[in-house]
Amino acid sequence: AMSTLDGLLVGLSTITANDLLLNLAKRVRPNMDSAAQLAWAYKASHIVLVVIAVAAFFVLQNPPELLGVFGQLGVYGLVLAAVPPLLAGIWFKHVSLVWVWMGSLLSMLCHFGLYLFGAQWFPNSSLAFANPGVTMALAMIFVALPMMLMAGLVGRATKSGNAASTAATLLLLLTFLPTWLGNEAHAQAVD
Repeated sequence: AMSTLDGLLVGLSTITANDLLLNLAKRVRPNMDSAAQLAWAYKASHIVLVVIAVAAFFVLQNPPELLGVFGQLGVYGLVLAAVPPLLAGIWFKHVSLVWVWMGSLLSMLCHFGLYLFGAQWFPNSSLAFANPGVTMALAMIFVALPMMLMAGLVGRATKSGNAASTAATLLLLLTFLPTWLGNEAHAQAVD
């Protein structure tokens, strides 16, 4: 547990410094020397690390009953946020950044939404929405991977000028999840 917590703290501070703040410094202050930008991001990562550690300390003073489940839920959310950009960047030469961002955000929304409201939204489904692993897998299959594919298709279509086919593909993909869950509920009702 401590090694996981340590890895999360270091990972969050590194992501904040390298991915967010360093890119922000390059856009906001393009005339700033790259060494100064790195030094600023490095200092900011230390501040983020301390803020997260202090916040974790206060949460642990009066921890929720299911702290492990909430931690697992959050880690799966981070994984879902990271998968679309990683896979799209590995598999496709030209990628639509808008679709990659939408994939990350919608994957997390689907994961957290199914965890919190899945049993209410799909009352006849036999899926265990209280298990964060199930909601993460559903979000990965039905949102993250299709959105990653769309990011690649839109990136390719934008380069070649064929955006109409990607819009039709998106509409097809968006109808798939409710249909699958409805069939799951129908199969359960027939049994």
